[in-house]
Amino acid sequence: MTFGEYVALVKDIGVTTLKGMAVTWRVFMKVQTKGAVTIQYPETRDRLPMGSRGLLFNDVEDCIACKQCATACPVDCIYIEADKKAAGAEIDSTKGGVKKTLDLKRFDIDVSLCCYCGLCSAACPTECLYHTKEYEYSKFERDRFTFDFLNWHH
Repeated sequence: MTFGEYVALVKDIGVTTLKGMAVTWRVFMKVQTKGAVTIQYPETRDRLPMGSRGLLFNDVEDCIACKQCATACPVDCIYIEADKKAAGAEIDSTKGGVKKTLDLKRFDIDVSLCCYCGLCSAACPTECLYHTKEYEYSKFERDRFTFDFLNWHH
């Protein structure tokens, strides 16, 4: 490396350092005049933006077990099992009047796999599957991320 290249390198280091410090100083001054940037979570909670999607919820009383949500899911995180109702069994209806000809045996969602795309809730004909605003559902055990909606405890 020649002396000229060395001087150019030192100059480049100095200029880029000053540019970076200028950005840091601007942000620092903005914080000093407008207040803290960081919220004090969990005492203060951030507001969710419009259209944000949180934890999925299924109102199994309205679910007709059509499996359209599981078919639409790109990551296969919805597990549904259903049987045809026995001959002569009472056929009930959803709140919207859709007949429930299948007996729902299992409706589980593994939220650790969910990518929150909303395709499942868009495909649901009875609108029983939807995203809530709940975003705090951390667990210590991986197997606890699969929610069993037939045995859901509110």
